[in-house]
Amino acid sequence: MRAPRVLQLVVCTLALASGRAVSAQDAPMPEAGKPSVSVEFDLEADEEVGFAELSGAELTALDAYAALRSGEPIRARELAQQLLKQDPASIEGHVLLGSVLYEIEGDLARARHELLQGKALFERKYGRSADNGEVQFWHALALDALDQIAADMGEEKESLGYQREWETIYPKQGQRWPAWMLMRLGRLDEARAFAQATLASATRVDQRDTARTALCAIEAERLDREASYRACVDSAHASEAEGGDDAVMWWNAAEAASMGLRLDEVEGLLLKSTEYGVQDYMNPWSDLVRLYTSQG
Repeated sequence: MRAPRVLQLVVCTLALASGRAVSAQDAPMPEAGKPSVSVEFDLEADEEVGFAELSGAELTALDAYAALRSGEPIRARELAQQLLKQDPASIEGHVLLGSVLYEIEGDLARARHELLQGKALFERKYGRSADNGEVQFWHALALDALDQIAADMGEEKESLGYQREWETIYPKQGQRWPAWMLMRLGRLDEARAFAQATLASATRVDQRDTARTALCAIEAERLDREASYRACVDSAHASEAEGGDDAVMWWNAAEAASMGLRLDEVEGLLLKSTEYGVQDYMNPWSDLVRLYTSQG
């Protein structure tokens, strides 16, 4: 069962600051089934005056972020290091370097160190509020990445702390997704309550699918094979009825069927999953190969 989240940030107007062309397709898109949080800061006013009010360091920071999002991590890293060489207390420099270290190099410890520095410098200068104009972008970026790093490092309580902080500072940007961290802490009743509330209130099928996936996983965590099978299969059918197109819904159902020794159903569920394509975290075709070879 997957456990997920990604922050979607606006990059197109950022790229204009450096005069570099970045299309909307370059913006990071949410992974399938992951609830996305869109953090949008109004840069149009700056764009209309040609970013004349921005300093050279600010333009460099925007150029670095655009480079990171358009597949130029080396340039992004060099520009971040340039910012820090010019000013060791550069908020943007620390946040950008931390982002490169986390997203590209996978150096969680160093990334966390840089992002914490950037966050602390921001809060020391501007306070812990969300009314600081476009500069708030760097705080949001740091806080989101710190949440994800904590989750990746197995620091569930720390991750939940960052999520509470996010919802305090950015209540209009949408609720975070604590269900996976709660599950990992064994707080299954809390995770279930959150997933059920999300399922009841969500307005998009992908959001409801995420909640359904959590409910499916919670039953698996309880080691209740029958309940897990029923939750996963019902979730897949409910998603399809609403026009959902996430292959993992049927893949989860196949996994639950396998754990419940309903081997006669596994093939059909995996074949159903193939109708919706392959994801980076699961491949029903490879599971079918293993299934067929195990049968001789």
